[in-house]
Amino acid sequence: MDTVPLPPKPVRWGYWRPTMSGYEEGIAETKLAARFGWNLPVLRRQVAANASGGSGAYRLIAPAILAFTPGATVEVLRLADWKRFGNAIRQLQHLFYVAEKYDVKRIEFPAPHPLFRGSEVERFKLAWAPAVTLPAELQRLVPPRPGLFGDFFYVEGLGLQLTDDDRARMAATYLRPLLIPELSDPHPDVRAADIVLHFRAGDIFARQGKQGVHRGYGQPPLAFYLAAVEREKASRVWIVFEDRGNPAVDAAEAALRSKGIEVRMQSADLKADLRILTSAGCLVAGIGTFCEGAAALSASLRRYYCFGSPPKWIQRLGIEVCAGTDIEGFYRSAAMSGNWAASPEQIALMLRYPERSIAFTEYPPTN
Repeated sequence: MDTVPLPPKPVRWGYWRPTMSGYEEGIAETKLAARFGWNLPVLRRQVAANASGGSGAYRLIAPAILAFTPGATVEVLRLADWKRFGNAIRQLQHLFYVAEKYDVKRIEFPAPHPLFRGSEVERFKLAWAPAVTLPAELQRLVPPRPGLFGDFFYVEGLGLQLTDDDRARMAATYLRPLLIPELSDPHPDVRAADIVLHFRAGDIFARQGKQGVHRGYGQPPLAFYLAAVEREKASRVWIVFEDRGNPAVDAAEAALRSKGIEVRMQSADLKADLRILTSAGCLVAGIGTFCEGAAALSASLRRYYCFGSPPKWIQRLGIEVCAGTDIEGFYRSAAMSGNWAASPEQIALMLRYPERSIAFTEYPPTN
């Protein structure tokens, strides 16, 4: 008996392209898909980019030129909107990778970014403000550059996939040279022997035990952070946090001070917090893209602690990765298996899980 294919997973987030597009855009997309290997159902938001339901949709700029002008190709990449810091790093990695692949010389952003500046990097020209829309009568005299528009968070619709080497190279070659001076210079108060702990809080703790908490963002137990400090034999620790919604922040401060370890607390604006993170020689990260973004920009980092699978592309930056493992598997099952709800039971487990249940595996730099 013939099987009936399952319907595609709904698209839940990402660039929300309108379902219908014009005749010219359809022709142009088909032509460019044949040239570049695009996945049109993903690019058109007919199916999701991945199993998580992310949108890999894009739109074309000046589709009539691309559809009917012989030899016309993508000349500009235009970002639809900035995501939060860690995800913005991923957007930039993708933008520069696509620009390399398509030999695009110009990248346009929807607004200035507080952490990056510069009118060009390597062979790419950068525009940090929305493009000016000319009156219709002038558009005929100055035709727009044909291009590609989207949030560049997923590139599956473009038939692309970055390797670990690609991600590291994008960060080192293009992102670090654009970093503002306040972040490219290490903070003078952060010593080489200090260890910096980052605690994720905010929305994933704001609705404890209620619907609406991101189920995939269970955070490491307090024991992971304390075990990393013990492993490093650090005499001074920085605790960087968004807010005290994560109860492990207060618990870590109290536990470290009780051991006679000097503790510096850091929670201010994005630039100030990031300057501490990018100045660290040793960084202990929570779950999320925030610390990965800091590692991508840091010229000081030599060792990166994570909980779970190591981000291999960070090794390509010359950084040793130490992956924490839940030996018993109980914590991961109870709080980090797509079941995070910030419930009282999960919070209690986060604070009391024993250090003896945490082990570390070293992954040396591979650059």
